[in-house]
Amino acid sequence: MGNTVIVTINQAKYGWTKYGGARQGLVKGEHEFWYCQCCKTKLTKEMPQYMFPIDKNLREYVRICNTCEHLVKVADIHSFSDLVIAIRKLD
Repeated sequence: MGNTVIVTINQAKYGWTKYGGARQGLVKGEHEFWYCQCCKTKLTKEMPQYMFPIDKNLREYVRICNTCEHLVKVADIHSFSDLVIAIRKLD
């Protein structure tokens, strides 16, 4: 009993998110394909995935592909709306 940790259900460290809640973090499913949430490209699960924050508190993220991540690094983009505008200009 000395090593038992009691956690109440309603106690959350950062709050609930649609990606798995406060205690589980980001949920990763076992799917064959995934979609970049910026350029909407369908990719296989072997392709790298990058998490891009969409709020200032770093609590909500979107999953982006390596092409979008490269544009983030090259163009020094810090907001998701700027990233979407930059990607759609390339199309």
